[in-house]
Amino acid sequence: MGNNSFKSDETDVYIETVRKKRKRKSKYDGDSGHGRRNRFHPVDPNSPQGRLNQFMRQEIEPSGFGIIPEGYEGITYFVLFIFLPKLVGMGFFYIFVAEGRLEVYQKVHTGGHLLDWMIGYEILAAIALLIIAKKMLTFVFGRVD
Repeated sequence: MGNNSFKSDETDVYIETVRKKRKRKSKYDGDSGHGRRNRFHPVDPNSPQGRLNQFMRQEIEPSGFGIIPEGYEGITYFVLFIFLPKLVGMGFFYIFVAEGRLEVYQKVHTGGHLLDWMIGYEILAAIALLIIAKKMLTFVFGRVD
């Protein structure tokens, strides 16, 4: 006979566990209407989940984001990426930190150009996410007032 490293009771426990798993799985695979729903089940396109799927599959066209000269899209987006967050960050410091007073702004703002840009970038990113969420909710559930 060979030297068997498994005892018969260990093997029986393993086999019994596999049988229980198969039994539970067969309970969910049936057409009884109970258990898990098939994830590849077709979704009604007029339901909120179907409209969400349509929203997520939309094509995004860069030309729809404003007035950008033809052929200069790359440089325009680069310049906007650099300067728009900087201006928003400077405005944040001027309005909220210096409370709209120029002499306080000049004392507080000590040349933190990267800090201006990072704060402006975060503000713009938050605004963009809010706009996307509003558009998604409007698309999925109809007009949101």
